[in-house]
Amino acid sequence: MRLYVGIDPGLTGALAVVTDQGDLYRVYDLPTIANGKAGAKVKRKLNGAELARILTQLDEQSVNKLRIVVEQVSSMPGQGVASVFSLGQTAGKIEGVLEALGLGYTYVHPKTWKKFYKLLRAEKEHSRALALQTWPLAGAIEFSRKMDQNRAEACLIAKWGITQGGFV
Repeated sequence: MRLYVGIDPGLTGALAVVTDQGDLYRVYDLPTIANGKAGAKVKRKLNGAELARILTQLDEQSVNKLRIVVEQVSSMPGQGVASVFSLGQTAGKIEGVLEALGLGYTYVHPKTWKKFYKLLRAEKEHSRALALQTWPLAGAIEFSRKMDQNRAEACLIAKWGITQGGFV
């Protein structure tokens, strides 16, 4: 079984794994650790070592190399400087971990994968509803809370990856 990984970057982001048959395999909140910088506005940061451990374990479970899709991040109007900088750092760390592990990946713009699912509105709650509909049994656990929207989006990104070529 080939595994497809979807990553929704951000400190509240998630990593989801879907089989080549579209079944939900695993869902993880992105691992974080304390920032460690006194007075920092952003209190947590991505734990790159733990992310590498998760990805290595998944790669060993996949028949072929993992197919990884990372949501392309950018700043949005109204976002604070600290949150935009933190998002950029997290995305860069994810890319660094993937490259250090020799794992190929591709980026997808949020508008691209959301258009594929006909999620025309940017509201994350619509993504969670679609994920609950797509994976009702697992969804009762993985997407039960409103705060699980990033998990749902990571799952949908992974499933979108099944339909795409162009992986590195």
